[in-house]
Amino acid sequence: MSTRRPYTPDRTVLFGPQTINLLAGSNGDNVVIARLNDEDTRFLVTNIILENVYQKGAGVRVTQPQVTATNGANNISAAFNYSAANDDVGFFNQLALVANPVPVITGTDTTIVPPLPSQPEALIIDKTIVGEGQVTATKARTNGVATVTTGAAHGFTTGDLITITGFTDTSFNAVDACVTVVNTTTFTYENAGADVVSAPDVTGNVGALKVNAYAIGIYW
Repeated sequence: MSTRRPYTPDRTVLFGPQTINLLAGSNGDNVVIARLNDEDTRFLVTNIILENVYQKGAGVRVTQPQVTATNGANNISAAFNYSAANDDVGFFNQLALVANPVPVITGTDTTIVPPLPSQPEALIIDKTIVGEGQVTATKARTNGVATVTTGAAHGFTTGDLITITGFTDTSFNAVDACVTVVNTTTFTYENAGADVVSAPDVTGNVGALKVNAYAIGIYW
């Protein structure tokens, strides 16, 4: 029997925080928040909490992110609700637990290689719907600096770190781009690539929405 199993009074366990960017990437991106590599250990998930830790310029156009806690076969799903108009940093969302939720996560003595489809020894947050921020209006690039305008006030301040995603020209997409604000609808950021003449482009989404994911459960 393993000597790594927790002492009885310590069997209520918190995994996390694991920071997740809910505006970045594509549907299906996933992040492991709980992993067991001890074959004698089990973990029963009792609660999944998402904490809003960084929100910038959610904008007028908002798609609420949808996340799933899964081990590859059994899921707990819930929307992460946040306000487009207000700064919700510090607020928590609890994923809706259902009858017979994600079952016991089972330890293993082998190397765990995520991602899905099946990870009985790991609990994964799967971004099934990625949130959308403020929609873009134009884009351009000159001497390694991109200039983007948005269709409505972006709400950024100089120094904000934002996600830029969805552009058909993927060279403009970035995570944690540090912006310089020009005016209420225009900002710039460092962006390597050939010069691009300013032109309409409504395919992009810009903003920042990062959460800390916590998994609470019983260890034995």
